[in-house]
Amino acid sequence: MIQQLSAILFILLPLFVGFCISFSNKKYMIALNRIINFTVNIILLLIGVSLSHLSNANIALIKIPIYAAIFLCITLIVNGFCIAIFDKYFPWKHLQQSESCEKTNSFIWQDTVKQLGIVAIGWLLGKLFPPLISLMEGAINYLLMLLLLLIGIQLRSSGIKLHQVLLNKRGVVLAILSVIATLIGAIIAGMIIGIPILQSLALGSGFGWYSLSGSVLTHAYGAFWGTVALLNDLGREIFALIFIPTLMKRYPSVAISTGGATAIDFTLPTILRSGGVMAVPFAVSYSFIINVLSPILMIVFSGKVI
Repeated sequence: MIQQLSAILFILLPLFVGFCISFSNKKYMIALNRIINFTVNIILLLIGVSLSHLSNANIALIKIPIYAAIFLCITLIVNGFCIAIFDKYFPWKHLQQSESCEKTNSFIWQDTVKQLGIVAIGWLLGKLFPPLISLMEGAINYLLMLLLLLIGIQLRSSGIKLHQVLLNKRGVVLAILSVIATLIGAIIAGMIIGIPILQSLALGSGFGWYSLSGSVLTHAYGAFWGTVALLNDLGREIFALIFIPTLMKRYPSVAISTGGATAIDFTLPTILRSGGVMAVPFAVSYSFIINVLSPILMIVFSGKVI
């Protein structure tokens, strides 16, 4: 647990450092935006490489993808419904519409397809060159740290203060609502499948963190349910990558909540592109809380320790 929390704090350190740097020259800001876009594309490529080695799910076991799909669909529907109500009655007035959000729907989908295409290229490279997988793990961590450093500089240069990231009230409220809604959806999914409530809650506590949920729940319930958890959370990440640009324009809170634990890293580039720099403090605050709660809830509900 301490290692997980330390990792979260370690990856946020570059964001704090970035807040100490500010640019006022437009040329520097343009160059910064280009570097961020390039970094985003490289991260998406490495995400594809990481996905290429997820072959531990036994396709012959038909129940695994079925159960994962049930959990994914119901938790996303319940979470989306609850957060959409929140968005309706408490609209986010400070959302900065980025270039991606100002595009037509067709352009939005083109941008999404481009991102998924980069991920697909990464997946293909991972399949063709397996040694890339071992190199990817360290590289993607450093690139995420670089991205957060650049975002910190961009936020500071845009006049955003550090406390807006760490003490974002809307992010805190959204995290609490999203956790409750997702766990309610998990209970409903568990009732459909026919498993105990605590096990359902444990399976629903990954919030998109497939690398953690897969290992913890394999340890707790065996490889079958560990793979269900992995596919469920992996599916949430893929869903987020596809639909965040579309949801951001009308339901920004729903868009960010679909990213779950990944809104602070893997889906952060998509959130940045579709919601603009003003969406980052919201997403980081929300996801920071989710990342802290996720391992705690999985351990509590499953009765196991990491």
